[in-house]
Formats: sequence, structure tokens, C-alpha cells
Amino acid sequence: MSSIADRAQKYVEVTEELTGEGILVQQDERRRFARRPARWNTVVTTRKKEVLHCKTRDVSERGTSICSPYDFNMHATIRVDIEVYYKGMKKSLSALGEVRHSAVAADGFIIGIYFKDATETTIRFLRSYANSRI
Repeated sequence: MSSIADRAQKYVEVTEELTGEGILVQQDERRRFARRPARWNTVVTTRKKEVLHCKTRDVSERGTSICSPYDFNMHATIRVDIEVYYKGMKKSLSALGEVRHSAVAADGFIIGIYFKDATETTIRFLRSYANSRI
């Protein structure tokens, strides 16, 4: 029979740390795609046609993390419209996304969105940006 300390240590090893920025992901969770910080205005539209104004925190070729005043249900399908302003360039990107994670933050929620459907132009731009090629 294991001691209480042994059982407690087991739970500590699988616990995520809660900070002012949200929940930190454990080191053994690796991302498939490179990501890069980006603070771009974003409009999120729900299936019920509710519109929310948010900001991206970071982007990758297949998703984004946004700061939102509203929490979304897991696996909710949303439309994401991002207004990119970068090095004098202005671009409008759109994608159909799925909410993959949500965490409480100091000023609302941090929502992780996976792009289920995006144009090749959107994916190409985000891939170049996330991998610091532009």
C-alpha cells in the first residue's frame, strides 16, 4: 500500500500550473505547428450569429489563441476573422475554427482555436509568419 505522500506526488506530477496568463501546458505536450506571438484584432462569430471582438495572442498555420471576454464550449464551431497589420501590410484572414481549449485569464478567457477550414492563402501566410520567414 502506498503512502499518502506517494499518492500526492503522483497528482502533483500531472497537475498544470494556473497563472495570471491562464493554464500553462506541461512540457511533454508538444505542438504540431510552430507558433508566434501576434496581437491582431479578431472578430469571432458563433453559429447563433453572435459577434465578439477579441485579440489574438499567438498564431500558427492551423490555429490561434485569442483573448476573449466570453468563454466558449469545447468543440464549438466558430468563424474567425483576423485583421493582420504587419510591417506595413494589411491582410484579412478568415477561417472556420473549432474551440480546442479554454482557460481563465486575468481579463477574461484564453481560447485555443484549431482551424478546420481555411484558404490556402491564409494557411501559407500564417505558416510563413509563425516560422519567422516574413
